[in-house]
Amino acid sequence: MSELLGGYKHHKARKQHRCWLCGKPIMPGEMYMAAFVVDGGDTSYDREHVHCHNIMHDKCQGCKDYDGECWSQDCFDEAITEHACKKCGGWPKCEDNFYVCEKAWEIIKKNNGEIKKDER
Repeated sequence: MSELLGGYKHHKARKQHRCWLCGKPIMPGEMYMAAFVVDGGDTSYDREHVHCHNIMHDKCQGCKDYDGECWSQDCFDEAITEHACKKCGGWPKCEDNFYVCEKAWEIIKKNNGEIKKDER
């Protein structure tokens, strides 16, 4: 079981990073969320776009199975569909292609891009 040490903190990127949720780049100057995670003997420093973090935070807080550490790619995909794709006129025919849909990312950034107090 993984353990989140110190919680997520806001940072301003000094160099390019990659969001572990969406896989897209976090560009220099962009605000992002980061946390140090220990999983057994493995450690990682997870970085996420603010909007990706907020989508997962909102999605997982409403989940009956949420235990504070269960974020997964499947949950992220489902959250994107709920937050953006269902608001887009092209859904559901492009449901499997939201990672390349700029309209979906515009909706996500507009509605979930604000830095807010982390409640986890």
